[in-house]
Amino acid sequence: MEILRDISIFWSFIHILVLFMILYEAKYTKKKNLIITLSAMLPLIIINGILFVLYGNEIMSKLMILTMSLPSLIFFLWMSKVKDGRFFFTFCLVDTLCYVIILSTSILDYYLGNNKYILMFITRLIIFPLLEILTYKFLRTKYLEIQSSKIRGWGICAIVSVLYYILLAYMTSYPTFIIERPDDIISLVLIFIIMPLSYYAIFRVLTWEKKLHIEVEQKLMMDKQIEDSAMVMYCENEIVNAI
Repeated sequence: MEILRDISIFWSFIHILVLFMILYEAKYTKKKNLIITLSAMLPLIIINGILFVLYGNEIMSKLMILTMSLPSLIFFLWMSKVKDGRFFFTFCLVDTLCYVIILSTSILDYYLGNNKYILMFITRLIIFPLLEILTYKFLRTKYLEIQSSKIRGWGICAIVSVLYYILLAYMTSYPTFIIERPDDIISLVLIFIIMPLSYYAIFRVLTWEKKLHIEVEQKLMMDKQIEDSAMVMYCENEIVNAI
């Protein structure tokens, strides 16, 4: 049943790409963005998928940062409309959440599916499209609005997401792949729980910052309107008095 494992690897890589494209703003039109992205990323996905098939999870989990993550980071940084903390947070957010899905389905298949890859294949087949649908329907619009607003704090958010990325990459791959270290599974599960909660808290803070920023802008606008109205009334009174 190794064919199911191989298909699930390509399936995961493709949906990481799709999920990121849902949440980031490209500097080109949708059509041009899609053409350039597919032209650059599909070969990279195919190459990494083949490497996973040939060398397995234990080796590729240690090399994936160099063979997949870093080239993707460079490419999307060039494609992105913004190139600050907003981009890095979004990139690591997508990568870490998808990596959690990949790891959790691998662990479940190993312990509950007798390592036959059937459970892995079915769960990934369902979870990735479901995550994309929920993200597009409930998160995308609000997240893009937050990205476009002039609020601070994205740098700290990016640092948090990068640290989660490094933590997951190190804990799951060193000294050996996590499946070979059952004593560390519980610690990893706790990270799986804490990380999404942290992202949720970050999203709430960013939403609050956006709301506060809008309220401040509205107050400044109202104060300016009141000031302009007072100035107009003053000028009118001066004219009347002069007459």
